[in-house]
Amino acid sequence: MGSKLLQEYTVDAWASIQQNLLNWTRFNQKKIQADVYQSLCDAVVGDRDNNINLAERGQRIIFLSSFIGSECHMQQLFQDSMAIC
Repeated sequence: MGSKLLQEYTVDAWASIQQNLLNWTRFNQKKIQADVYQSLCDAVVGDRDNNINLAERGQRIIFLSSFIGSECHMQQLFQDSMAIC
């Protein structure tokens, strides 16, 4: 019984750590300079008919490449694998 309890504790601890990382990323966008990414601003400027409603767009959150599973992390792994080839 102890092994199942240890596995449950490990999964809960991992989920807690991941949630803390996501919260840090969400609330520290200025520290990681997320304003450098201009895709949302470009979309608004490129809209000539003024049909874009920013409330429907949501909030863009940029993940660091150190966050496993993020787009930046996947790009970094791809570039590393292409360099090896």
